[in-house]
Amino acid sequence: MNWTQVGTTQTISMATNAYVGLVVSSESNYSTATATFDNVTVTVGTTPFVTSVYPTLGGIGSSVTITGSNFGSTQGTSSISFNGTSASVTS
Repeated sequence: MNWTQVGTTQTISMATNAYVGLVVSSESNYSTATATFDNVTVTVGTTPFVTSVYPTLGGIGSSVTITGSNFGSTQGTSSISFNGTSASVTS
């Protein structure tokens, strides 16, 4: 089966968390369908996006590395806190 795009690509603004899924359906209510999906991508917009925090446990004064994307070239007005306590940012 080949798919053909109908219409134009649309950009949809979503909440901070969004759940995405792929669906396959059969033509009959009584049969089972299978599918293989490839070339599927999810593009993260311009909102800062955290992919990891290391270490996940540490004492007061520990250095923490936050990895991700779209943090910006300078610290700006962003802030980080742990359990409600502000942390200093070094980039």
